[in-house]
Amino acid sequence: MNTMIWGETEFGTAHVYTLTAGKSTARVSDFGATLIEWKYDGISLVLGSDELGFYLGKCGSMGASIGRFANRIAAGKFTLDGREYSLNCNEGKNHLHGGFKGFEKRLWTAHPEGDSAVTFTYVSPNGEENYPAALTVSVRYELGEDGALSLCYHATSDGATILNLTNHSYFNLGCERDILGCKVTIPADRFIETGEGSIPTGRLADVTGTVMDLRGGVVMGDRMADEYLVPTGGYDHCFVLGRERTESLHLAAKVEAPNGVTLECLTDQPSVQLYCGCQLDGSLKARGRSFGRYAALCLETQVFPDSPNHEGFTNCVLRPGEVFETKTVYRVHKD
Repeated sequence: MNTMIWGETEFGTAHVYTLTAGKSTARVSDFGATLIEWKYDGISLVLGSDELGFYLGKCGSMGASIGRFANRIAAGKFTLDGREYSLNCNEGKNHLHGGFKGFEKRLWTAHPEGDSAVTFTYVSPNGEENYPAALTVSVRYELGEDGALSLCYHATSDGATILNLTNHSYFNLGCERDILGCKVTIPADRFIETGEGSIPTGRLADVTGTVMDLRGGVVMGDRMADEYLVPTGGYDHCFVLGRERTESLHLAAKVEAPNGVTLECLTDQPSVQLYCGCQLDGSLKARGRSFGRYAALCLETQVFPDSPNHEGFTNCVLRPGEVFETKTVYRVHKD
């Protein structure tokens, strides 16, 4: 496996590891356990940069591993075993993606495995971003000969804590400007209704007859003007795949690009957040292009957002002696 020094961070030296298998190559870094590049048959599938400074700045968690709790927690507060915790609020009055310095801003320890896989490990200390307990977490990236990129997550804790891990890659599938011509299918009959600040109301709403019905496949550009999407500027919503994690992988989403590239996202997680890059404004630039609105989309497999604050939502508590394991596979092919 090719390894190169990328540069210095406040936590030490960052590196880039190049994975190869079949028609795919991927470049990942121990800074944020981040996917910075993935190519299939020469086609670039994700947005990213070759410069470490891009990721040290405000890059919107692009390509990174997200934790300790992905998505939002209302007012940064939750109660666990009778004790209230107040997390750092980094999105207005709410907590998002682990706080000001979540896992995407930390230096992980790399364990390369041959040419096609690497595991990154990080120990999050008790009190980091005000989370309880010390957490040991790992993310394993593996490229398959069949054009699949697998992400396997593993975590243990020395005390009760909450946990929600995901990856925040921006998929553009080789589209030159935006993903508005992409057809997205999500086989979910419910979505998590949200209110102000994209915080869940607690209601799992039926998608039937709404802009959230993506079961039959929808071209993104045909839906963005819908009035329901005005508050968020487009899709930034969580779709319900089940109530809890499953033992086997199931289809979370399929994206068909106009250039013939198809991406399938499979997971054992109970939900997937579809984010269509509606907050990108062109200020991020890399590899000769600006990342404007709708330049890419994210498929963030996870437990339900704000789970600690809603009875009946997915379990997100990890206790001593328990092992958290989950897997998501991004599978690509070209017509």
